[in-house]
Amino acid sequence: MEGIIQAAFSDADVNGDGVMDKEEFAKLMKILNPDLWDEAKTEELFKAADQDNSGTLNIQETLSWILQGPKPTQSVKAHPVAAPSPQDAIMDEIRSVDADGNGELDRAEFQKLMISLNPDKWKGKKLGKLFKAADKDNDGSLSSTEVVKWILDGSDTEKQKRQKLNEEDENLYTLLTIRDGVSGVLRLDDLLDRFRACKNIGLGPKLPQLVPQESDSSREPEDISPLELGHLFQLIQENPQVSPEEARSTISHIKSSLCQLDEQDLEAAGLNARAVVNLRSFKQLLDLLSSIMGIDRSHLRAYFTWAQTNCFDMPDGMTTAVLMNLFGKTPKCDAGILQQSVNANDFNGLIYDLGLIDRTGKKGIQQGKIALLFQESTQKMPERLEEQKNKLSVELSRKNNEKKPQTKNKGAAPKDKGAGTKDRVVGRHELSLLMQSFFMALPMPREYNSTADMILGFLETIAAKA
Repeated sequence: MEGIIQAAFSDADVNGDGVMDKEEFAKLMKILNPDLWDEAKTEELFKAADQDNSGTLNIQETLSWILQGPKPTQSVKAHPVAAPSPQDAIMDEIRSVDADGNGELDRAEFQKLMISLNPDKWKGKKLGKLFKAADKDNDGSLSSTEVVKWILDGSDTEKQKRQKLNEEDENLYTLLTIRDGVSGVLRLDDLLDRFRACKNIGLGPKLPQLVPQESDSSREPEDISPLELGHLFQLIQENPQVSPEEARSTISHIKSSLCQLDEQDLEAAGLNARAVVNLRSFKQLLDLLSSIMGIDRSHLRAYFTWAQTNCFDMPDGMTTAVLMNLFGKTPKCDAGILQQSVNANDFNGLIYDLGLIDRTGKKGIQQGKIALLFQESTQKMPERLEEQKNKLSVELSRKNNEKKPQTKNKGAAPKDKGAGTKDRVVGRHELSLLMQSFFMALPMPREYNSTADMILGFLETIAAKA
C-alpha cells in the first residue's frame, strides 16, 4: 500500500523536491480517487494533514495521514479521511475499462487503464511495450490480479529510478558549489559562468538535432543564453509553480533586448549576481532547460560536470549515437548497443570516413600514427579511468570535508561490462576517453572547442554524407 502512495506522491510532486504544496496535494488525491476529492474537500484535507503548519507536506506526513488517519487532536469538520486502498482504487479503474466484465483485460483495455491512471505519462509507443511487460504468462490477456500486482510491484522500480535521478541532481549541485577546492553556496553568477562554459563546449541546438533525447517536450527546441537562464531563475523566485510554457513566453519577450547586452553584465540585465541558487531552484531550472532546449537531464548533467571538472564522460544517449552513427555498430542478440566494442580497424575506418588522414599531420592525423594513438589510448585506459573516478570523488568529498579517497590497488579501474582488453574499448567510459584522446591528437588550431563539440561535428559530417 505504501508503495502505490509513494509512487503517486512522486507523480504529483511536480518539482521533485520531496514536499508538496496545496496544488500538488490536490493532484495526489485525484490520482488516488478522482471521484471523491473535489476542490473543497481537498482544501480542508490539506489543512488537517499539514501537521506542522508549514504550508507543505512531506512524504512522511502524507503516508501517516492516509494510512493512519488524523491524530486524536485533529479533525476534519465535514469529511473524515476515508482513503481507499490502492488495490481498491486500481480495481475500480479496471472495472471501468473491462468492457465485457470478464475480469480480463486485452491490450486495448489495458492501455485504456494506464491512460486513465496517468494520462500525462502513458502515451504513444510506451503503451505497446508496457502490455508485454505486464503480461507475465504471455497469454495475450491480463487478469485483474496480474494488473494490480504489476502496478504495485512496478511502483518500487519507478521510485528507485526517481531516487537515483534525484541523487544525480544533488551530486551535480554539490560539484557546482565548489570553487578553488572550497565548498560554499551556489551563487547566480557562478551558475551562469558554468552554463556559459557548457555553451562553449557544445551545449546548444545541435545536440538534440544529432543525438536522440528523452526530453518530454513536444515543442521545437529553443536555445537559451546565460542571461536568459538568469531570468528563468528570477522567474522561479517570483513564481515557484511556473510552467515551461510560461517560461518560454517570458523568455521570448526579453530575448531581443538581452541579445544586445554583454553576457557577463548581470546588473545591466536586471539580475542579482550574488543571489543564492538553492537545490530546489536548481532542479526547477534543469526542468525548464530540458523542456525549452529539448535536451534531457542526463546530457545537461554531463555538460555541467564536464564544464566544472574537465572530466569528459558521455551519457548513454551520446554513446549510442557515436557507436551507431560513427562506428556503424548495431545491437546483437547477446549484447546491447552499449556493450559493442570498438577496435583499431573501427578507429582507423572512422578517421578515413571523416577525411582526417593527412600525411603531413597539419590538417589531420598521419596514417602511421593512427594505430599508435589507439594502442596508447587503450594501454593507458585503466590509469585514466581511475584518475577520472578519483577526481570526481575528491570534488564531492570536499563538500563533506572528507579525506581524499584511497585506492587499494593503484591503477585498478572500474570497468564497463566486457572491458579489459588492450585491442578494443567497450562501454561508454572507455569510449569517452578514446574520443578525448582523438580530440587531443588533432593538430592545432583545432576546428572544435572540445571533445563534445568534436563529436557533434563528426555526427553532422557523417549525417551529411548519408
